[in-house]
Amino acid sequence: MILHRIEWKKPLFLSGISFAPENEYLFLLSEGRTRCCFEAEYYNLEAQGLVFCKPGQRLSLKPENDSAVISYCTFGANSEEVSTIASLPLPERPCPTALYPLLANLVQNMYFLFLSGDRYRMEKEDLYIRVVLYSIASGDEEPPEPNTPAATRYRLRQLQKALSDDPKSFPTVASAAAYVGLSESWFKHLYRQYFGISFSDNLIHIRLDRACKMLWSTDWPIERISHELGYSAETLFYRQFRRHMGMTPSEYRQQRATSF
Repeated sequence: MILHRIEWKKPLFLSGISFAPENEYLFLLSEGRTRCCFEAEYYNLEAQGLVFCKPGQRLSLKPENDSAVISYCTFGANSEEVSTIASLPLPERPCPTALYPLLANLVQNMYFLFLSGDRYRMEKEDLYIRVVLYSIASGDEEPPEPNTPAATRYRLRQLQKALSDDPKSFPTVASAAAYVGLSESWFKHLYRQYFGISFSDNLIHIRLDRACKMLWSTDWPIERISHELGYSAETLFYRQFRRHMGMTPSEYRQQRATSF
């Protein structure tokens, strides 16, 4: 699934805001209690509430106080991608993110990428939209019957969620393939087919996302950050970071510090 246009905004609510995406999908996360009208039905959207709108659906929101903020993105999809999205058990009404424990963290990662302007941001946005959608779809999903294609897809989604929560959880292709119950070669094929990226590249992206946030928000030494991300050697972390970011971790930390 390739998402053609992604736009992030964080507007302050004043008198309210409305959406009517005709040809795009809308994904929205509220950061305060909000009164919500979705498809002519009214809901009380709690803090960290989620709304997913399909093309043609209508949404209006009004906050309960002047400090309420939302994060949202809009994106388009071609006919094949529309079919993929339609096959996912996505929520049909506003709901709390408590149903999807990793969702708020994924959204914050996406918004961080939008703000950071890092070199590989654009290729990452498509991946994160995909992961958020699949995480929503499997958030309260009952495990399917074992030894079926549906069970394999379910395990792949659970693996992706675990990686997003803790990059150390599956440090190798072998460990990830064993979790899903597949041979390494077939696992690599299905993972790329399902998520549009190889497992190894996805793991690098997730680790580097977390590294950027740690470098920006903590004073931890590089060695500790490397260990927290599950790298077997600090030199490997340096090498991957420099190749993808165009600078060393220390240079990135210094650049971010001087940009505020």
